[in-house]
Amino acid sequence: MTVMEHPREATRATDRSRRSLFERVYGVTVALKGLDGAIELIAGLLLLFAPDAIRWGLRGGAAEAKEQLTPLRAFVADELLQADRIVAAGVAVLAVVLLVHGVVKLVTVYCLLRRILAAYPWAVLALVALLAWQAVVFAMDPSTGSAVLVALDVAVLAVVSREWRLLVVERRRSRAIPEEED
Repeated sequence: MTVMEHPREATRATDRSRRSLFERVYGVTVALKGLDGAIELIAGLLLLFAPDAIRWGLRGGAAEAKEQLTPLRAFVADELLQADRIVAAGVAVLAVVLLVHGVVKLVTVYCLLRRILAAYPWAVLALVALLAWQAVVFAMDPSTGSAVLVALDVAVLAVVSREWRLLVVERRRSRAIPEEED
């Protein structure tokens, strides 16, 4: 049989090859968001139960980075010192924010990787809220770290929204195919 006799199968094969590249991008992007959530959860727990240890680590890392002053090491030292100032300014509030962000991100990532369709509207809503929060943080105190997190949030939101649309179309097709075969 030729492609002309079964155009739907040719379209499905093309969709599958495009989809597999997108699925890899989707998996990596969502996994990065999960890693971000896990780091936030761990940092929130550490801030809650051992805030001095965090500050000690940040200041020690900054001091080490300043030992051989290169532009990259100076940048790292400045970022670590800025993080230390943020921690010192409001440990309890920062701990709660990090814990909430971490839990929300991890639950969202779990649902997205399991492709639970009902979770997508909630995931998009949570991702928009987290993006808004991160954008406010960036606007109030611009840093490279905040810029990277905003960019990651935008990329994750775009990829998740596209995956949601693809899943909806896929579900509609799978429901329509048995009806056409009858």
